[in-house]
Amino acid sequence: MSHALAHAAKSHWYDWPSRIVNVGFGWFRDRVFRPLMGLAIWARYPLIALTIVVLISQISIFVRGDLQFRFFNAPERGSISGNFAMASGATRRDSLAMMKELQRATEEVGAAYEAEYGTNPISYVVTQIGGGAGRGLSGVDNKETWQLGAISIELIDADLRPYSSYAGKRWMSSFSAQMRRP
Repeated sequence: MSHALAHAAKSHWYDWPSRIVNVGFGWFRDRVFRPLMGLAIWARYPLIALTIVVLISQISIFVRGDLQFRFFNAPERGSISGNFAMASGATRRDSLAMMKELQRATEEVGAAYEAEYGTNPISYVVTQIGGGAGRGLSGVDNKETWQLGAISIELIDADLRPYSSYAGKRWMSSFSAQMRRP
């Protein structure tokens, strides 16, 4: 037992990294950390006030919904869906006209993208009367089934598109502009 303890007390070559780290840690503790903690104790009330102000500012950003930063962007979308609900006095013919207008606007925007980029981004379009696609609309419980409709647009694979779907605001503004035309 005494031989084991005597051997452990000796300095070995393979302990060199540990000794260097211990020397560096001792220097950091004595020269940086200890004076910093002394300053924190001396200015404890302003430091606590500053901490509370920073905490409140972060909570307010979260509560207001102003947080713009994302760790990861969402993956490229492969489909777009939308629902519509007609006004209370609308007939089935009005709903069919809206559905055809959605199809026309979709085809026109797809043709414009094909003219600009050489590839039509639309794989296929499915429209329906009497239901919805994706998330439902609120407040449609008292509507007749023919007053509800939906459009589902399937896009070509994201790798085949010469542009990112994050340019989707442009797509939606083009689509909205096509919908407003008489």
